[in-house]
Amino acid sequence: MAHRSQTRYISTQFILDSANQMKNGRVVKHENAANINACLRKLINEYEEILSSIHYQSNISCTELIHVITREQQKKKE
Repeated sequence: MAHRSQTRYISTQFILDSANQMKNGRVVKHENAANINACLRKLINEYEEILSSIHYQSNISCTELIHVITREQQKKKE
């Protein structure tokens, strides 16, 4: 995620063998590429939905925004 000139990453359960298995933001050359891409798309959609509901984004850092997004996602799972 990029926000206020900062970049932070959200970890996922997926592990790739090398950076060569990523191309244009999608997993390639992996036996489960289609499944991984579908799961990642679902996660991104969830993150975007949460992000659109945060009206105070401009007042917080990228790290704080990641914390809010991941906390809200966990609440939805419960």
